Amino acid sequence: MRGCATKSLISYAQRCLWMPWCSVFMVRWSPMAMRIPRAISSRVRDIVGRDILVCAELDPHSHLTVKRRAAVDFFVYFKEFPHTDFVDRAEDLWRIALDTLAGRIKPVMSVFDCRMIDVYPTSRDPMRSFVDRIMRMEAEDPDILSISVVHGFMAGDVPEMGTKMVVVTDGKPEKGAALARELGLELFSKRGTFIMPQIDEKQAVSRALAATTGPVVIADVWDNPGGGTAGDATVLLAELLVQGARDTAVGTIWDPMAVQICMAAGEGAEIQLRFGAKSAPGTGNPIDGIIRVVKLVRNVEMRFGESYAPFGDAAHVHLDGIDIILNSTRAQSFDPSLFSVMGIDPTSRKILVVKSTNHFYASFARIAAEILYCSAGTPYPNNPARTPYRRAPRDIWPMVENPHNL
Repeated sequence: MRGCATKSLISYAQRCLWMPWCSVFMVRWSPMAMRIPRAISSRVRDIVGRDILVCAELDPHSHLTVKRRAAVDFFVYFKEFPHTDFVDRAEDLWRIALDTLAGRIKPVMSVFDCRMIDVYPTSRDPMRSFVDRIMRMEAEDPDILSISVVHGFMAGDVPEMGTKMVVVTDGKPEKGAALARELGLELFSKRGTFIMPQIDEKQAVSRALAATTGPVVIADVWDNPGGGTAGDATVLLAELLVQGARDTAVGTIWDPMAVQICMAAGEGAEIQLRFGAKSAPGTGNPIDGIIRVVKLVRNVEMRFGESYAPFGDAAHVHLDGIDIILNSTRAQSFDPSLFSVMGIDPTSRKILVVKSTNHFYASFARIAAEILYCSAGTPYPNNPARTPYRRAPRDIWPMVENPHNL
């Protein structure tokens, strides 16, 4: 897919040369920007030249490199995490581009390196208030065209990994640089306070079982396919089985081989099945048991905001009072439709388990009586201070306490 996506983008850029009306090249890279080679923006610039406006909407969980920055006129990033605003930000990008082409504005991008890496959910403070404030600044100050926080991606072992503050002004580079620094240092001053409080799998299951109302949503935070893991960890599921959980649904466990075995057995079959925990250390042990195949669906999709996310051929199986969705295309749990499309009513269950860091929140918060963030196993390098990076900078927080010497 990576190669196909890159070729499509380059082909589009080349076609723009023959379209005199087409003076803007806009790219929205999909959630992890490293899925498309980092040189793509430079290749686009080489093709269209310096006289063509090049701008893009990007996911903030990416790396803003010097090379990428030099190749474009400006970037607009999603502000929300969960990423519920990609359509709104595309509209911002288009508005700025049209105003630029009409000669009404001259966008200039300023960047400040916060010299930190963290997790910034906008579903809670302090990030919720921070994003609300920068949006007010955009609305109230005509010089400010866009403000973005580039969160960075802590699993990306690259030399320019880290959080950046981006301010796009109307021809005011000094103002943009000063504001980017001010906001960046404010963000830095709150380091370590953004991420959601987490509990381990034993605490999460015990609290969910003790709850008097449901559904209680347990997020398996670090086994998140959106962050690069396989989504096949079984640590949390194993604890549910140990503690005798019932009226529980788990979505999903990635295991294409197990799905194909279920497809061959057919709906209604009861078979011995081993599934999960095949991808990497720290994901638990495979689950063994006699399962009942409840429902089989090919090429399944769930909702994600105004779009859809595929999770491939899938099997809904039942094991010891727990309904489990096995899937064949890695995908995090974005929306309750993940369960309903597989014949599970998510609102009727006491416990729902999802694989996601925070993208699930926007949709699941509407039905959840309680949300628990669970850190189970070690499928993901979630502690930058201890991660054995080979290329990432070692002079940013939390590797060092005060990289700005403030």
